[in-house]
Amino acid sequence: PMKAQAAGKELSISGQGKDNTFKNVVVGDVWICGGQSNMGVGVERVKEASPELWQQVVETTDYPNIRYMCIAEVTSPFAENPDVQVQATWTPLDKTVDLSKLRPSGVGFFFARMLHRELNVPIGFIRSNIGGSGIETWMSMDALRSIETGRRIVENCAEVQKNYSKEKLQKYMDEEYAKAEAKGDKKQMERLKNPSALPKEPVKSRQHPNTGFNGMIAPLTKITVKGFIWDQGEGNAGRAWQYRELLPLLISDWRKYWKQGNGEAAASLPFYIVQIQDWGREIDRSKVAPSQGSANAEIRDAQRFVADTTDNCAIAVTIDHHEKGNTHPMLKNIPGERLAAIALAKTYGKEIVWRGPTFKEKKVEGDKIRIIFDGVGKGLMSGKREGSNVKATPVNQPLDYFAVAGDDNVYVWANAKVDADSVIVWSEKVKNPKNVRYAWEANPEGCNLYNKDGWPATPFRTDDLPYETKGKEEPLNKSVFFMAF
Repeated sequence: PMKAQAAGKELSISGQGKDNTFKNVVVGDVWICGGQSNMGVGVERVKEASPELWQQVVETTDYPNIRYMCIAEVTSPFAENPDVQVQATWTPLDKTVDLSKLRPSGVGFFFARMLHRELNVPIGFIRSNIGGSGIETWMSMDALRSIETGRRIVENCAEVQKNYSKEKLQKYMDEEYAKAEAKGDKKQMERLKNPSALPKEPVKSRQHPNTGFNGMIAPLTKITVKGFIWDQGEGNAGRAWQYRELLPLLISDWRKYWKQGNGEAAASLPFYIVQIQDWGREIDRSKVAPSQGSANAEIRDAQRFVADTTDNCAIAVTIDHHEKGNTHPMLKNIPGERLAAIALAKTYGKEIVWRGPTFKEKKVEGDKIRIIFDGVGKGLMSGKREGSNVKATPVNQPLDYFAVAGDDNVYVWANAKVDADSVIVWSEKVKNPKNVRYAWEANPEGCNLYNKDGWPATPFRTDDLPYETKGKEEPLNKSVFFMAF
């Protein structure tokens, strides 16, 4: 690869009787930003959650050597073809740019900004995402057909396509309109009357396997990249057990196709994942027992499992990123800069603490269990992250959201305290404890285990019970209405 070059130069290319000159060309590192809607939330949305952070972003953004590219949403049912041209250009984020109009990916912006500030090299980030998409949308057909789970997904969707009828859909929409009219729901009536409300043909939908890969990933695979960042999982939360198999398949698939741009080095390209944040309804723990199974907790654990078992892969924990249950949190500096810390340490070799405590092992000590961690950094603490801060500070509060179970595998809320570089967990209701879970809920707001470097602990469990989603999910919903939206 060419060495980083921050000074903008002209690049002339001649061939096949044509001469092309490109101006203001720099050489640096390019990162692909993939996933679903949370990767697409624009940086300008931070002003809704933190006007102060937005003002700081606006006043300091003058980065001619941070370049942004957005790939238009183009789903394609046709076989992948890397020669397909995408209509996209690089935009320098210099002082002339209007971020409110450009709306670059917030995760990508804060990721690139932190890398650029720390490394002083040009950074390019390419946003290629589709809101609401499942992981199978982003994989090649060859990859999907290489495993039984993938083959079932492809066959299921072929059945959906076979049963598709525009006339039936229109009848369904008319019936829904009549229901809305009877209720006097003018907003719903207006939405259903809009011609764009009629669902797409399944094979052209954002839920269909392979379509996002064909239209928005394959055309990029000749670009030499530094790595990938990935923010997706909500669309597969109901199929978390399956995700443990599909996510590593996607990673190997992308690395395989990027041999065109990166050669043999593509086999180990970095792949860094945003673990989904806490979202959903907060529970009243004085009335509700710990979740015995949560799709959101399971998809987080699936992401953790993949990061732990896949080469050159890691997760940015965002379990403490709570914005009133918003499934699209606006403070994208939190996942963006946590991803950047991972990249600085693992890709660029910076000697920094880049993660929080992660479960290592358990030791039963009478009526208590001791949990031992990796990633303790300067030590463990009870902490709290506030506002737009990326890191937490210490608080004088007991550890929260721990649960313990005995031989019956029924979890109850537990006490927990830091003891040096470990945590001791116990409950008077469980005399012979066997296992512990931490932050194993859809929305464990207030979970507060951190290391003293300010990074949150990864939600974990010490048991190996089957996921609630194991064996209960269809490969994809067989409803044409679901597939077509």
